[in-house]
Amino acid sequence: FAAIENHGYDWSSKESRSHHQACLDAYKGKPVYMSEGNGLWRPCWNADNPVKIMQSAWGCTMAGASFCWQWVGKNCQDHTDPKKLFDTDAAEYIDILYDIMENEVFFEKLEPHNDFVSNASSQTYCLANQGNQYVVYAENGGSFKLSVSANRYNIVWVDLRTGNRQEEPAINVENEKFSFTAPSTETDWLLLVKKDGSTQGKYDLKQRNKIVTITSEGL
Repeated sequence: FAAIENHGYDWSSKESRSHHQACLDAYKGKPVYMSEGNGLWRPCWNADNPVKIMQSAWGCTMAGASFCWQWVGKNCQDHTDPKKLFDTDAAEYIDILYDIMENEVFFEKLEPHNDFVSNASSQTYCLANQGNQYVVYAENGGSFKLSVSANRYNIVWVDLRTGNRQEEPAINVENEKFSFTAPSTETDWLLLVKKDGSTQGKYDLKQRNKIVTITSEGL
């Protein structure tokens, strides 16, 4: 288990890159936890920029990590009013992230694989369960090549600021680098490449709860 922060990197501590790299540097397998991301835990530093919070959150997630976050407005000491803890726009962006990781993919099986991406025109990160699921984050859209194992895959783009989805025709791949271009450069996009026929990615809810619940009687 690693609990980390993102100080001391060449990039701004409020950008996705520093959050991503800090999590990658700590990654030796899950769990990795961003306990003090400067673009996440004190958003007052970001001067009313919920997009930066969302990008920092994706920077952590795409390194196989989890994170905590809150919103306390422009004044870092203004944390007494519960209504000010979570900015509406930022919360909606985080909800989109959570929904994808909870319902669209097997996050627990995904590992960081930025080495699968090449020729990227924007900040791009990749998680993969090779031959099954590939998840690529493209900050501000753009194009890139993705190394994909032989299989037939379904393709979906998700607008990370609205949650809107754009499906593309399924592809047949023979161990090759496949070129992708995001639908626009006006927002951040997530590419989901999933083996044809795969389910969304999670256990039956009752079974999951049975696995993770610990009662006082059992201690």
